[in-house]
Amino acid sequence: MVLERIGRFVWKFTAAVGYVTVNLPWIVVKLLKEGPKRSAKFTSQLIRTAEESASKFQTVMEMVREGQVLLPELPQVPFKDIEIRGKRIAAAPRMPWDVPVLVLQFSLLATVVFVILEEIVAPPVMLWEALAVISAFVTAFSLGWLRRVSPSEDIHWLPYWHSTLIILGSVVLSAILTNVPPVVALVLPLEGVLPGFIVFGLPALGVAAATVWVRRKFHRTWTFGVVLREVQEGGSVEVVVGHDIAANTLPGEYIVEGSGSEGTPVLVEVEHSGFSLTGARPVRILKEGWW
Repeated sequence: MVLERIGRFVWKFTAAVGYVTVNLPWIVVKLLKEGPKRSAKFTSQLIRTAEESASKFQTVMEMVREGQVLLPELPQVPFKDIEIRGKRIAAAPRMPWDVPVLVLQFSLLATVVFVILEEIVAPPVMLWEALAVISAFVTAFSLGWLRRVSPSEDIHWLPYWHSTLIILGSVVLSAILTNVPPVVALVLPLEGVLPGFIVFGLPALGVAAATVWVRRKFHRTWTFGVVLREVQEGGSVEVVVGHDIAANTLPGEYIVEGSGSEGTPVLVEVEHSGFSLTGARPVRILKEGWW
């Protein structure tokens, strides 16, 4: 019971920090244009919405377990979408698994950053070690929730599991080599280059390896979606899709070819493209159902 309460508190705190971090540019804009009061109000709204969404995880788990499709009716975090070269990046949670995915990514990033700070002996040392351990626990907590709400454990959850293992493995290896000089000398006896490579290179190499591994082993040209409504122009519907690293999709609503009634779970084909920060765009419905 105590561990569960601690886990929920850490989860809510991490979710709030993640949402505020992603929206930091818009908080600064409000601060400069509308003053501290409006900026503080916007930030507090982010935190309240994040806590409310995170507190409903039990309901989400139960609905997914019972085969019910959770439409995006949970409170939406007021992100602003960003356009890059005409493509929209929509970061707000749209599907049950978007929130744990978002916190998973932030906790992984935090783990890497705190371990690097600890390795370069940035004071206070014990603080970075403690924060790195907490971030690792949040990563495991988020990954466990993601496993429960994934529409398909083998297809949807495994890419996140593999990428997490590779990144954490590289971070742990970096910490070990940094604190055991004799082992370092045996592994890579380049005195001048070694410290920088161990501290910064190994974590970066882990992130790159995780990206390449997931793209090669799990890459696919379809993802999960839910039909929101029919479009007036014939032959098209609006669907909502979530974050999917295997298909390289970002959360958002998209107009795609096909038909289906409101609330129908569907498999959606996405355009084939290389790694892109703007994500692959859904183009058409392949079939109804996630099974």
